[in-house]
Amino acid sequence: MFLVDNDQAQVFQRREDGAARADAKVQRSASNLINSIHLSETDLEAPNRYLVAKYARIAENEAMRRDQRMVESSVEMLDEGFDIAVRVGRPVDSTLIARRLCDSRLRLVAAPAYLDRAGLPPQETWDALLAEAGPDSAVGRKVRHGDHQVVLALPPRLAAARLTFDPPLPPATARRWHDTPTWMAPHAKFFAVYDTPFWRAEGLSGAAQSRVGPLVEIHDATTADGRAALFGFVGWSALQRATLGRDTLMAQAVAQLRDLFGPAAGTPAATLLQDWAQEPLTATDQDQDAGEHPLPQPDPWVTGGWASRLVLAGSETSAVAPGYLAGAVDAAEAAVFTLRARLAAARTTDAG
Repeated sequence: MFLVDNDQAQVFQRREDGAARADAKVQRSASNLINSIHLSETDLEAPNRYLVAKYARIAENEAMRRDQRMVESSVEMLDEGFDIAVRVGRPVDSTLIARRLCDSRLRLVAAPAYLDRAGLPPQETWDALLAEAGPDSAVGRKVRHGDHQVVLALPPRLAAARLTFDPPLPPATARRWHDTPTWMAPHAKFFAVYDTPFWRAEGLSGAAQSRVGPLVEIHDATTADGRAALFGFVGWSALQRATLGRDTLMAQAVAQLRDLFGPAAGTPAATLLQDWAQEPLTATDQDQDAGEHPLPQPDPWVTGGWASRLVLAGSETSAVAPGYLAGAVDAAEAAVFTLRARLAAARTTDAG
């Protein structure tokens, strides 16, 4: 990873153990900035955000105007007036000054079953392969106190069914994880894509409630840029869907849309059925029947020997909106708060 500039600001090298020295260098570099700072970073990893945050602090402290952007591609620094950019890989533009900041190692994670189906990427594209499963996996292996912190961004039921813990989870905790339903895991959605949203021209909203056919709730799924689609929640159970088969279910769903919205709905450009109950990385055997929506639970999700090193961050663990997208955000923020508190406590203990 490199920090590049157009000679309006000094650059510095950030090492893993040099955060304090980096802060000091950033503060000294403020004197070289005139009255504004223009930042660019790609949406990658923490070192990027660390650097931009430090320069942003200068802009705030020195009452500078700040224009900070996160983009998916490299900007033309000189043409677009950027002062600083954080990039992965050595810059090819020789007119820019570049300094190495740190290693930026990307890790690709895949389930063994997926690798069995899709195969491994070309060996020259990776430095090492970690193939771990069962009790010796990265999550399940026995670790020393303070050695690791693990965040599971998984529904509790899926974690309990797919992961092996050593030492084992306390029976009450394992039972609670197993008994917590994964919201939407038993369900399926059907999409029909069209060339135009013809129903709008006919004064129809694209929304419907139905008890005749597989779709019980239907909505207009047309995108903001005009790509037309209708989607519906499938009301039949996972067992009924599996017995009927995908092709028959999709044909009946199209026929139902035709009956509701007219002949044009019977000839979609494409159709898609997403059945989460058939996804082994989403649903378990317990999820084949729709259950109650998970409710907020105040008790700790992790107890016993894992309580000080494991955090759950799945939406179902949210204290405010379990199972929903808002719950995923809330659970993630709570996990970050917990990790920060643990790491701060560990640093205090080490310093003492």
